Amino acid sequence: FSTPSIGENAIGCILSFDRREDMEKVKDYYRKLNKKEELHSWSFEKDNILIVLNGTVVEEKARLFENALAGINKK
Repeated sequence: FSTPSIGENAIGCILSFDRREDMEKVKDYYRKLNKKEELHSWSFEKDNILIVLNGTVVEEKARLFENALAGINKK
């Protein structure tokens, strides 16, 4: 998705997983890229949902996505 109202390069993705192990693999992939400084990104998780945002999104705006995800109730 793209959210131009919070920045020109404010892009991200929302991923849903059937298995926790699959989500952990994807999270690890993004963490490794961050550590290698190949890519900076924000990632937030809850239950089986992972949100990944471009690292150019300022922290204040990225945390809005984290708070929105935290507020979702699983049915």
